[in-house]
Amino acid sequence: MITSLQYLLVLHFSYLGLCLSICNINSTQYLKDPATLWCPDNMFKLGFFSPGNTTNRYVAIWYNFSETTVVWVANRDKVPLKDSFGVFKISEDGNLVVMNGMKDVIWTSNISSTSHVVTSSVAQLRGGNLVLLDNSKNRNIIWQSYQHPSDTFLPKMKIPINSVTTGEKTGLRSWKSPLDPSFGDFSTSITAILPQLLIWKGKNLYWRSGQWNGQVFIGIKGMHRVHTGGYNVVDDEEGTVYLTGFVERKKPTRFVLDSSGNLVQSYWDGIERIWKFPWSAIENDCDVYGTCGPFGSCNSLYSPICSCLRGFEPKNIDEWEKENWTSGCVRRKSLQCDQENNKTSTRDGFLKMGYMKVPDFAEWLPPKLEDECRSQCLSNCSCLAYAFDTGIGYMSWSGYLIDIQQFQASGTTLHIRVAHSELDHHGEIRLIATLVIVSSFVVCVGVYLIWFWMSRQRGKIWFHFKRNNHLDGKKICLGEIISNVGLDELPIFKFEVLAMSTNQFHDNNKLGQGGFGPVYKVNLFFSSREPICSNSGSCKCNCHVVSFTCLLFVGSISRRGGNSCQEAFDCLRTRDGRVHE
Repeated sequence: MITSLQYLLVLHFSYLGLCLSICNINSTQYLKDPATLWCPDNMFKLGFFSPGNTTNRYVAIWYNFSETTVVWVANRDKVPLKDSFGVFKISEDGNLVVMNGMKDVIWTSNISSTSHVVTSSVAQLRGGNLVLLDNSKNRNIIWQSYQHPSDTFLPKMKIPINSVTTGEKTGLRSWKSPLDPSFGDFSTSITAILPQLLIWKGKNLYWRSGQWNGQVFIGIKGMHRVHTGGYNVVDDEEGTVYLTGFVERKKPTRFVLDSSGNLVQSYWDGIERIWKFPWSAIENDCDVYGTCGPFGSCNSLYSPICSCLRGFEPKNIDEWEKENWTSGCVRRKSLQCDQENNKTSTRDGFLKMGYMKVPDFAEWLPPKLEDECRSQCLSNCSCLAYAFDTGIGYMSWSGYLIDIQQFQASGTTLHIRVAHSELDHHGEIRLIATLVIVSSFVVCVGVYLIWFWMSRQRGKIWFHFKRNNHLDGKKICLGEIISNVGLDELPIFKFEVLAMSTNQFHDNNKLGQGGFGPVYKVNLFFSSREPICSNSGSCKCNCHVVSFTCLLFVGSISRRGGNSCQEAFDCLRTRDGRVHE
């Protein structure tokens, strides 16, 4: 009975990979197609898969809720399995291997120094990282899939620039096609100084992120900052600079370098059960590296999208007109530094361009004050442009300026060195024109106000009214001050004067009513020093008081007795043409 039980246990463990999903593999446990390596609390699985409708088999890691979404492939650079008899196990030398039905090794982890086979094991960790542990050395990780990524970048994954100790470079590598996980044409890397994330097409640069300023890559529009859940560039104590996910997001998130060379971000919507794509590195032609060539600037909202920087012109007009901008632009006028025996007093200057993706090949100096950057670049004839970022500090460019892009928001202010004649002098002209226009306007307004005041003074008659108690309190004593007023003009009286002179339009002063309204009798009394007019309208030179009666229509004044009213005014004029009080 015991012998039979032992036999069954041996048989069970011999075919464990064929029958079960397990959490780890050791020297006695292995996976045989179609078994999987999976733990209940993990969102990833490792097993055998075939892309699309093909029959080729690969060992890969995928999401357990989306089995067609593969994040890592083991034997992608080797011959795929051609049958369903593949095995994934730990070999006798301690390496992870993929073997076909003929027990030929088609892929290996290729660890040069291995531990004892008996004490080694494989565990599938959270985050989609397949690790090989060494139990003889406190379960140290001696190999992991995160250090050998395929086309997918996951949170907590570390993609190093290069290790000081090994010099090894690591990056993503695209699939050859959506149905072929073998190596494609595109790959990624990270630069060491002023870190930038780069996409390569073969040996040619295809896209770059712009410089890292401690929070974002300044060449990526709308990138999330580190503290809001973005990604981070870390320089660890071992001298390795790497790109890593800052936090593990609540929603499964990934970046994929697809077969067309685009780096695409996606996250899983658990409600709709689909992948959504909020961002991609290449959204238009301006995002492709160097589209407009040296000293050219790209703006996706313009047509054509490329233009030369101010002070530059196309190097090849024919190519430029055919929308082939790769030859770029050249400077129209030499800089002062480039001219020998320059005795002019004019100096080179800088054109300010805001919201820019600054050029590649920036030279970095320790952080300086922003105001010092201009003078330092101007004093260096090889400095063609400069920029300042609070997280980076002072950046300058001494070679050609390439991969410049105009954003609508975000970006950095770029200052480009040009000859003095190329500077924007329109601002000074506009300022002078504005001052001239404003000054002219003020003068015109002043002249108009003076003219208006003088006109009012010439045509204005001031009347000082007092009640004359000697005339039963109903007549008005009128003192007149007139200067250069035409005497043929009839005077204008205020309503209050007329009301007082008619005793508030009393019926005793009402003479009648016609088609133009009521007619009232108005008694006017003038005081004068020299001429005196009688009640009948005749004037004598030595008279002091004159009173006369006029007819008043509502809204107008008429005369009674011919020109008696006008004559009463005429008699106030003296020889010199002035009227005296």
